[in-house]
Formats: sequence, structure tokens, C-alpha cells
Amino acid sequence: MSRVSKISTVALRFLAASTIALGLVPVTYAYDGAACAPYFQKDGAQNLPPHFKALNLTQDQQEKVQAISAAHQELMHKNMEQLRSNRQAEKDLVQASSFDEYKAQKLAAQDAKVMEANNLATLRFRHEMYQILTPEQRTKFEAMRNQRHDMMQKTRKAQ
Repeated sequence: MSRVSKISTVALRFLAASTIALGLVPVTYAYDGAACAPYFQKDGAQNLPPHFKALNLTQDQQEKVQAISAAHQELMHKNMEQLRSNRQAEKDLVQASSFDEYKAQKLAAQDAKVMEANNLATLRFRHEMYQILTPEQRTKFEAMRNQRHDMMQKTRKAQ
């Protein structure tokens, strides 16, 4: 398997895992129709995702969710900054008078490494969030997730 194929495979796996992760657990940002805002505001006000609000988390659980989310958000922000930096280098590469294969491979490998780190961080985040839940909350969470999955499947079939 060539190096490019390996990178493409990693990128595809990352995209697939990200798609699944975004559909199954809360992401670190909630869309309000105009701009993105963190679930946890700096003033301490809490905006839990709807499916976590429905679980009736205790104050201790909410604090743990806040800490885990903040750490995850910070790591993802750092990784996204690296990807943005690479985008400029990739733009420069495309606009250069000649194509530098070595530089392109290096940038692709860096992107794949960052995306792999994002994927692992997201899986760790999901695991830590799930571990906070009581057995009853886990059962309710799984039921809500299955219901959402079923609704998405029906929507796809209707299209």
C-alpha cells in the first residue's frame, strides 16, 4: 500500500469516526443559529446538550462534564490551529511554480497525524462522558441514541 493510500485511509477513517461521534454524543459547541458558543460559558452558566439535559445529571456530574468538555475543547482547538497552519502551507505548495512531492507528503502526513489525534481525543472524550453516567442514565442515553439512529435511517430512506 502506498503512503498516499495509507494517508487517505486514515483520513477516511477520521471522517467516518467524526461523523459517528457528532451524531451520537454532544459536541463541544452548540449551534445557536448565528454563532457557535461553548456549552459552558465563562460566567458558569451551563448549556448542556439536549440529550444530556434529559438525563437529569447531578451537580457533581455536571461539573465533571464541564471539566471534560473544557479539556477536550482546548485540545481540539490546538489541533485545529495546526490544521489551519498546514492549510496555508498547502496553499503555498499549490501556488508554487513547481510541485514539491516531499513537502506535499510531509504536509499530508502531518494532517493525518493531527486527524488521528483528534479521533483518539474524541473517542477518549466520549468514553469519559459515558463513564460519568449511572447505569440508569446509560440505559436512557442508549435508548435516546437508538431512537435518533432510527429517525436518521428513516430520513435517509425517505430521500
